Amino acid sequence: MSGMLASNYPVASLRPSYDTIADGLARMLEPLGREPQERVFYKNAQRFYRIGE
Repeated sequence: MSGMLASNYPVASLRPSYDTIADGLARMLEPLGREPQERVFYKNAQRFYRIGE
């Protein structure tokens, strides 16, 4: 899985809160297990932006 959480928050706050968006995404990814969730929420961004290299 190669996606990552992205948001236009705080503009998105005109609708659901950031917590609501993140919680909803976490619930959708939960059946896939921990590794896909970690990739979407931070590991793919770490790799893409070369954080920690």
